[in-house]
Parts: sequence; structure tokens; C-alpha cells
Amino acid sequence: VKFDSTDYYVVGINPDDSGAVQYVRTTPVVGALFQMTPRWSVYANYGEGFETPTFAELAYRPNGASGFNFALQPATSRHTEMGLKGSIDGHSRVNAALFRIDTKNEIVTNSASGGRSDFRNASRTQRTGIELSWQGDLPLGFESLVAYTWLDARFQDAYTAGTPPVLVAAGNALPGVARAVLYGELVWRHQASGFHAGIEYRASSKIYVNEANGDAAAGFGVGNIRLGFQQQRNGAAGGDWRLSEFIRVDNVSNQRYIGSVIVAEARARYFEPAPGRNVLLGVNLRVSF
Repeated sequence: VKFDSTDYYVVGINPDDSGAVQYVRTTPVVGALFQMTPRWSVYANYGEGFETPTFAELAYRPNGASGFNFALQPATSRHTEMGLKGSIDGHSRVNAALFRIDTKNEIVTNSASGGRSDFRNASRTQRTGIELSWQGDLPLGFESLVAYTWLDARFQDAYTAGTPPVLVAAGNALPGVARAVLYGELVWRHQASGFHAGIEYRASSKIYVNEANGDAAAGFGVGNIRLGFQQQRNGAAGGDWRLSEFIRVDNVSNQRYIGSVIVAEARARYFEPAPGRNVLLGVNLRVSF
């Protein structure tokens, strides 16, 4: 990955801030799966990650100095995962996974002022989590899906950032990350007509808005509904097509909640409200030749 900046505004005491930087790394991945029975398998994966800064993160140097922050280094990480996949009765699917991610040089906010944010490398972070899901076919044309993620993401080392300096303690939670997320849906399908109807529920725990964990968006839970029809034709000589019409209503209860956060926003305007009750109508046509 290479960043190259050419400065055409060199006037008076304003210096030439041109520059370039490139990042190169090999990121191996290896995995193994063992099929214990025809329906059940266990697996393990290992991989290495490489996250370069973005142009936005490189844009400003600390302490208001001009030019790109080419001293910012990529974050590197090691990922390990082990899990179980299978089917209970041939009509349902189960997935369970444990994972851990150890990162060095995590890219974090250094300071935010006057609409400008600059970034620095922290030392070590660790993410440990569990992912569980169940998907199955139920009697009378019903089908269901439930998925749950628990993620403990924390700084392993203390550091100071900002002006005046603020201590980010070891053990603080990473901002912008929910510790727990739950999703569930129940869908009914009428195969003969192509009609389907479903209800969804999504819940999230609170999300911290900065590295110091000084504030957080509250957790929430919202429900959605959806209805639709689908028609399709499979031509013997090609020309297959599928037409879908749908309507969905999100945030049925018109709940007021924070849908996302801007991490370490310069003027402490961290919170972005989610839409209230909203309706989406759609038509989708897919044709294969």
C-alpha cells in the first residue's frame, strides 16, 4: 500500500509538505477442519493481519505541525479461532466459535481540535470473543435464525494522548465496539405463492465513544417487520429470471436511540441518532442467460 502526496501550495513561510510512504507485509493464513461425523465438524484457524493508516488518519501531524503524519505505522495483529459447525437433525445448522486477536501498534486518536483529528499508535490491544448462531427450519413453513456475539476488546497497555494529555488506562474498552450484539428473526414462507413474512429483533450493548471511556451510547433493542413476494422461472434453454417485491418497516416501535458514534469527535459531538420508524419499498429483478 503506497500513499503519495504532492503539495502545490508552497507560498512564503508555508513549506513544501510533499511526501510518500509505502507499507509492505506478508500476511499468512492457515486453517484445518476435521469432520467428526457426517453432520459435525471442528476447525481451527490462524492468521496475521495488517491494517495500514487511511488518508484521513495520515492527514494531520500531532501538535498542529503541517504535512502528513508519515510517522504513523500500520497495526499488525495475530488471529486465532477455533469452532464447531454442524446440524442437529438435518433441518438446522449450528455454529460456535471462540476467537482472540492480539494487535500491536493499534491506530488510535491522539487529539481532536478545531475539526481536525490526528492519530498515533498505541501499544497492544486484545480482542477476545464468542460467536454463536442457530438457523433452522420449523414446522408449518416457519424458519428461524438467532445469532449472538460477545466481544471483550481492551487496551493492554496504558498511554497518554491529547492536549492536555489524558491517560488511557490499561484495561479500558476500545471505543466504537459493542460488547454484546444479538440478532434474531422468524420468517414464514408460503412456497406455492412465493409470499413470505418475517419479524426481526436486533439488540446491542452500550458503545464507548473515546479511548478514555468518558462517555457511551446507551444500549438498545429494535424490532423490524418485512413482507414480500417472489416469482421465478427456470427456462430450459436459459433466460432464467427471478422477480422479488418487498416492503419492510424498520424500528416499528419508533424508538429513539443512538445508531452509531463518531469516535473521539473533536467537539464531543459523538452521537448519531438512528432513524425513527421508516418504510422501504423495493423491487428486484434478476435475469440469467
